[in-house]
Amino acid sequence: MGPYMRYYFSRKDVLRNSDLTPVQITRKIGDEWKAMSPKEREPFQNAAKNNPAPEVKPEKEKKKAASKAKTKAKKGAAKKKLNFDKGIRKTLKLVYPGLWISKEAMAVMDSFVRDMLKRLSAGAAQFVEFGRKRSLQTCDIQGAVKIILQGELAKHAVSEGSKACTKCFGSIDAAEN
Repeated sequence: MGPYMRYYFSRKDVLRNSDLTPVQITRKIGDEWKAMSPKEREPFQNAAKNNPAPEVKPEKEKKKAASKAKTKAKKGAAKKKLNFDKGIRKTLKLVYPGLWISKEAMAVMDSFVRDMLKRLSAGAAQFVEFGRKRSLQTCDIQGAVKIILQGELAKHAVSEGSKACTKCFGSIDAAEN
C-alpha cells in the first residue's frame, strides 16, 4: 500500500465522525495530502517502504478467500450452450428413419432454429406489450407465428403447436387426476 493510501486510512476514521459525506471526506483528505510538505509525508512513505503489505484483518481475509473461490468456480464452470441438436435428430429420425445429417447441416439447422426462436419470442413479447398483459399466452405465440411465418406454413405451424399443447396439457391434467 502506498503512502497516500496509508495517510487516507489514518484520516478516514477521524473524519467519518463528522457530518461530511464520503465524497467530501475523500476530497478533504486529498487536499490535505497535497498541502503536506515532504517532511510531513515522510512517516507514511517510510511505512510504505518498510512494510509494503498492510496487515489484513481475519474477517476481510475470509471474505476475500470466499470471493476468490466463487470466481474460480465461475471461471472453471463451462457455460452450457443451448442447442437443438437432440430435438432435430429425434424429429429427423421420426420423419425419415434411415436418414442422417452431417455436422455442417446440423449447425445450419441449429442456427435456423435459434433465429426463429428469437424472432418468435420477440413477436410474442410485442403482442403481450400491445395487449398490456403481464403473462405470455398461447394466443400471443400464435399471433407471432402468423406474422413471421406467413400463409400455409403459418397454418400448419399453428395447428401443430395446438396439437402439442393439447397433448402436453392433457398429460398434465391426467396426472393430476
